[in-house]
Parts: sequence; C-alpha cells; structure tokens
Amino acid sequence: MIDFGPANVMHDVWQYGLFEALYGRRSRRFGLGFEITEGPFQYKSHERPVPMRARGGTPGRGGWWHHRHAAVGYGPPSRARSRKRTDPRQHDGGWSEDGAVLLQVLETLGFRTVTSRIAPSLVNPVGLEGVLEGRCPPYFPDMSAAVDAVASRRRPALADPLRLQRPAPYSMPDADYHAHLVELSDEGRACTKAICNYIYETYGKFPGTVDTMHLMWFMQVHHLDLNFYDRVFKPGAYGPTHRAHMSRWHSSR
Repeated sequence: MIDFGPANVMHDVWQYGLFEALYGRRSRRFGLGFEITEGPFQYKSHERPVPMRARGGTPGRGGWWHHRHAAVGYGPPSRARSRKRTDPRQHDGGWSEDGAVLLQVLETLGFRTVTSRIAPSLVNPVGLEGVLEGRCPPYFPDMSAAVDAVASRRRPALADPLRLQRPAPYSMPDADYHAHLVELSDEGRACTKAICNYIYETYGKFPGTVDTMHLMWFMQVHHLDLNFYDRVFKPGAYGPTHRAHMSRWHSSR
C-alpha cells in the first residue's frame, strides 16, 4: 500500500515501476477550469484552476521538463502539436506546444515586435524590455553597436587583474596558456560588423532569415479535472498519483 503523504514522495518515485510509467504516459490535457466546445467530448469544468506549486524538479509538476513554463488554455484533441507526453509519476497534466501559436505566446508575455521595410507583413519579436533584448536594432542604433556590445562581454583582456587572479583548471603555466589564446582582433571585429550590417540592411532584420527571438516550444502545465475523465473515459484514464495529487499537495483546498 503506497502512502501518499508528502514525506514519502521520493519513496513513491522509486517504487513506481518503469514499465508502468511508460505504459501510463498520456497527453492528459484537460485541466481544472477548462472547456471543450466542439467534438464528441464537449465538457465544461466546474472547478476553479489551482496554481502549480513552485517545486523545481519534484514529482507533482506536470510533464518531463523543468524549464520555464507558460500556462495556456486547452486546444481541441485533433490539434496534435507535439510528441511529448506527461509522466504518470509526476501527478499532473501537461502538453508542449510548438508551431504558429508560439508567436502569440511571446506577444502575450510582453515581447516587443517590429516589422521591417523588406517584409512589412511579417512580425519579428526582438526582445522583452529589460530582460531579454536582442543584440540588434531597435535596442542598438545599428549592428556595429550591437557587435561592440557582444564583444565587450566576451573574454576579458589578458592583462585583466580579475582574470589573472582566477583559479585555473589546467596544469600548464599561465604564460603558456595565455600565449596560445586567440584574441578578438580589430580586423576580426570590423569583419563581423560588415557582415552583420550587410545582413540587417539586406533583410531588414537580424538574423536575416529567422526571427530574432524564437521560442522552440513551451510547456503547458495544469491540474487535471478528474471529473472529466471519469465521465468520458473508461477506468484507467489516469493513475493513482493523479487521483491523490490534490489531497496530497493541496490539502488546504
């Protein structure tokens, strides 16, 4: 008998069988507060959404991945947008998104978007003000300034006092190590500026053929509405960890 108390989380993880976990992988995408308005599984959740607890890397967080998450609404089952599934050992539901919806996600998060004179119909996300700003206009007057900013963040000069004081992992003398380092030359910086300026002037953005900020995918995470699964699916649509999750991690609810 598994004890579903929080103190036994790691014990339960070790006791959960590998093949049972693999067999139980499902894209459980219907959460508290969701609604399906089309298809054979039309249903409106009567439960209010419950925020995810901040527990980096612990069971109970939906999905396999412990990166930065963005929560979104439910998409119709016919829109199979990913191959990733949730792990039944981690209690909750999840789904990773990719494709055209990702630009909308960046805009929702507050990313700045611009258009270029070359392709005014294409929106290009360039950064999140003060957090993640592209090394290109409009955050810099031109690509030469952007190159200078990037170069200044690279390896400091050999004579930099802080650099000389840092412990070194290598066994050779510092003089031998430093003698073989390749530093950024003035010619190299000028060449880089010429290339970057050419790309920006030719394509109206940088990089030229892809967005400045590109979100490969993001993870939707939610608490399952078990009433939905009990109503439209046969027993076994979710596991014991899903069933015990709310009482285990949100007992005050």
